[in-house]
Amino acid sequence: MLKIGLIQEKKSPPDQRVVLSPGQCKSILTSYSGKVSIFVEPSPSRCFPDHEYANNGAILSSDLSSCDLLLGVKEVPIHSLYPNKTYCFFAHVIKGQSYNMPLLASLLEKKIRLVDFETMTFENGARVIGFGEYAGIVGAYNGFRAMGIKTGAFDLVPAHILEEYPKMVTSLQSVNFPMRIAVTGSGRVAQGAEKLLQDAGYARISPQEYLANSEGNYSKKYVLLKHKDLFANKQTSDFERLDFFNNPQNYSSCASVYWQHTDLLINGIYWDEKVPRLFEKEEISSPGFSIQAIADISCDINGSVPITSRVSTIQNPFYGIHKKDFTECACNDSEGLCIMAIANLPSEIPREASSGFGNMFIEHVLPEFLVPQSAFIQRASICEKGELTPSFSYLSSFLQPK
Repeated sequence: MLKIGLIQEKKSPPDQRVVLSPGQCKSILTSYSGKVSIFVEPSPSRCFPDHEYANNGAILSSDLSSCDLLLGVKEVPIHSLYPNKTYCFFAHVIKGQSYNMPLLASLLEKKIRLVDFETMTFENGARVIGFGEYAGIVGAYNGFRAMGIKTGAFDLVPAHILEEYPKMVTSLQSVNFPMRIAVTGSGRVAQGAEKLLQDAGYARISPQEYLANSEGNYSKKYVLLKHKDLFANKQTSDFERLDFFNNPQNYSSCASVYWQHTDLLINGIYWDEKVPRLFEKEEISSPGFSIQAIADISCDINGSVPITSRVSTIQNPFYGIHKKDFTECACNDSEGLCIMAIANLPSEIPREASSGFGNMFIEHVLPEFLVPQSAFIQRASICEKGELTPSFSYLSSFLQPK
């Protein structure tokens, strides 16, 4: 029997999300009767109370040492790790993040198998599971909140107070302020942003229509900009998707024409250090740059949005950046831009985000843990038995003393 443990989120501040809701635990226990048992570590901060898990067949226990598979959302504090177990959580180590190298070293020392949610992929390389859609939903909503603060034209109730997606849609439907909206990306984040916009009555128009109607009526319309719209080869001015992802350093941003016609930018595009930025910092002071507010869902510091200078929080989601000297200023400063850069956006609607994540886990991940020598699990495993797996052996260089 596979013993699953839902750990208490202990990273500070604690996350309210969880991998499985109480109802999903009941569904698993029914579908896999005799094959799976579920233990839940009590938590004062989880979005579902402990008694709901107990009422749905899970066993509440502060000791999960008997469990085979331990499930969490955020990084697990080193002192809470059980040795010789299999863990699933978002470890944030695959880029060699220095702040999590002590965690990776401890996972190796304790001979823990880490199966990272971030590295779970189908055979074609596509991501299997994540909170991206919910980050997109809440990020887009907060983008509208940022525009309301920047312009003073409207005021929206925060998503974490509304708590439910339908209420967010209704809230957004009340906004009648015309604005030019650009969404960037092609993954789950952009899909989540589009879902909210469309459910609230906004229609997508093509990049060509967006530019052609720069002086027209932009009420309830937006444009989706993908990589091919944003980047061009430095030599040929063309865009080839495979070449871009293999050699992003050979490309530069060609997106400035859109920023001349945009009020609100909702950024959900993937970025790493080799990928060009959407614009350079100095461009924000040019007369043609019209963006007033940016919801930087990707939240890469000095990344695709180079004026994202720090991560913000659910309690304090916005800050201004002055166009001339790039210092922080008031969000409604006439010489500044309003930035939203919350790193844990799905936590604003934790129950819905958890349930959506749990559905993906039940459909795609749980069955693989019941299959001996699953290729799926092996692809996603960063370390096991005290060693890095071959696909992640490059991380050894980040573990070496500098």
